[in-house]
Amino acid sequence: MRDPLIDPAGRPHIKCLKCRAFVVWPSELRPEDAALLGAFAQQDRLEAAKYAEMYLGLEPRAAKCLALHLSVNDACTRCGRTVPKGESLCECRSANLNW
Repeated sequence: MRDPLIDPAGRPHIKCLKCRAFVVWPSELRPEDAALLGAFAQQDRLEAAKYAEMYLGLEPRAAKCLALHLSVNDACTRCGRTVPKGESLCECRSANLNW
């Protein structure tokens, strides 16, 4: 088995079974920061990744992974099914962060 590209290193995380990546976020993530990150993702995932890197302190790879797994309009990032609020795995096995 290969080493994970993103090491959770004790941080909160969810493993995406579809892409096999660990999606991490800071343990001290405040609800208002999560909401802001989700709002950025609604508009532009690149901006969400930049925010996660610059203001939340994630390394570039982890910031990009987080941004790509943020749900938009309560829909799965991969298949489009409706996903619940919070962190979840969709029926298609993709990790979703619906913040």
